[in-house]
Amino acid sequence: MSNPRLTRTIIFIVGPTAVGKTELGLKLARLLPSELISADSMQIYRGMDIITDKLPRAIRTEYSCRLIDVIDPSKEFNTARFCELARAAIKKVTRGRKTPVILGGTGLYVNSLLYGIFEGGPKDEKVRLKLKREAQEEGLSSLYEKLKRFDPAAALKINAHDERRIIRALEVYLTTKKPISRLQADRTGLKDDHEVHLFGLRRDRQE
Repeated sequence: MSNPRLTRTIIFIVGPTAVGKTELGLKLARLLPSELISADSMQIYRGMDIITDKLPRAIRTEYSCRLIDVIDPSKEFNTARFCELARAAIKKVTRGRKTPVILGGTGLYVNSLLYGIFEGGPKDEKVRLKLKREAQEEGLSSLYEKLKRFDPAAALKINAHDERRIIRALEVYLTTKKPISRLQADRTGLKDDHEVHLFGLRRDRQE
């Protein structure tokens, strides 16, 4: 008798280029009922077979691998569209009583699937320019101290020398009166409604 929780399980295999994600995914596909779903921002385009090192078509026929060769390179594509397609693919795989195995090469795609898309809040060019001037006149450390007062949780995650992220976090707070860390925490992703197992692969850089 099959385990009903299996259809709620999603496996992520992530890591840098050439670390062996696809090879491990194929080995996994031989061990349990599953289908592979690519989270590569380049393999989703048609016609880029060599430069993206796509799986040969014969292997893709034997082992189902979704979100490869989906869109023409001339068409616009973004993270929101990827998440929409990926969630639809996951639903089809789980309906077939199989486990989705996400092969991740693009960090933004993986992160957005896991935790949801952070829309970022409204942008205010006047506020941003004012903050940039303050950074130039008083030093970036002044802005960082301000961020620690307004949003200590965000300050813990942002490097004290990362001007772009410091200014963006302050911009969000000053325009919404809400800490960016709270807005990011309100996102909803696969981790909120699935049993997610994340495996990160590493290999010596010289190798």
